[in-house]
Amino acid sequence: MRRCVVIIGMHRSGTSLLASIVNKLGCSLGRSILPANVYNPLGYFENSSIMRINDEFLSEHGMAWDNIDNFLALTRASTSSADFIKRIMEIITKEFEGEDLFQIKDPRLVLLLPYYIEGLNNLGIESIFLRIVRDPAEVSESLIARDGFSRIKALKLIKDYQEINSLNSSNLQMKSIFYPEIFDNPWLVAREIADYCKISIAEIQRESILSLLDRSLQHFKNDTAALLLKYANEAEAKSQQIALFQQTIEHLNQAIDNLKQRISYLEDN
Repeated sequence: MRRCVVIIGMHRSGTSLLASIVNKLGCSLGRSILPANVYNPLGYFENSSIMRINDEFLSEHGMAWDNIDNFLALTRASTSSADFIKRIMEIITKEFEGEDLFQIKDPRLVLLLPYYIEGLNNLGIESIFLRIVRDPAEVSESLIARDGFSRIKALKLIKDYQEINSLNSSNLQMKSIFYPEIFDNPWLVAREIADYCKISIAEIQRESILSLLDRSLQHFKNDTAALLLKYANEAEAKSQQIALFQQTIEHLNQAIDNLKQRISYLEDN
C-alpha cells in the first residue's frame, strides 16, 4: 500500500526542518518543489502545487493563511469542498506518480487536513501524521519578524490554528515532534520518526541527517518565562497575555506527553 507522511504544524513552527528529515529518510517531495529563499535558506521541502491549491481554496472563500476568522463556518458538505477534494486527488496523482512513499507539508494543512485525509483515502493511500510543536512565544516572535504582524495578530493567529488543529486531529493517531529536540537529539528524533513511519534507517544516514541542522538559523530561541515577563512588562492587553499563558500551558502539556513517549521508546529499543 502506498504511504503518505503528512506533516502538520503552524507557520514558523519548524515544519520545514521536520520535512527535511523526513525527506532524508526517503520520502519523495514530488515534482514541483518550492524553492529556498531568505526566510528558509535551506529550503521549504514543500510541494509548490499543493501550496498553490490550498491558497486558491482559501482565497475562493475570502480567506488567506493569515486571515481565517470565518474558517469554521465552512462546511465540507458543500460543492466547493467536493471540488477541492477532487483537485487534491488530481495533484497527488500527478505530483507523486509512481511513488510508494512520499510526504506532503504545508502549514495550511492544519486548516485543510480533513480534505486531504478524504482525498488520500479515496486514492487508497495510507496517511501517517507527524506534528511539529514549537513554543508559541517563539512562533509569535518569528511571525512578527518575518511578516511584520502586531503581537496581537500573531498570538491570535496561533490560537486560531491551535483550535482548528485540535478539532481536525482529535481522533487521529499522530506523533508530535518538539522543535528544540531536533537540535538537541537529532539522530534519536530521526530514529523515532523512522520507527513511527515504518521506514528503514541505517547508521550510514546519520551524517546526512545531522548536516540539515544549522543552529545559526534557529532564530528566536528564547526562554518562555522570560518572554512572558517581557510581554507583561510591555503592558499588553490582558486578553492577549491570557491567550499566551493558555497556549504555553498547552505546549507544556504536550511536552510532558512527548517525554512519556520518549521514555517508552527508549525502554523498548
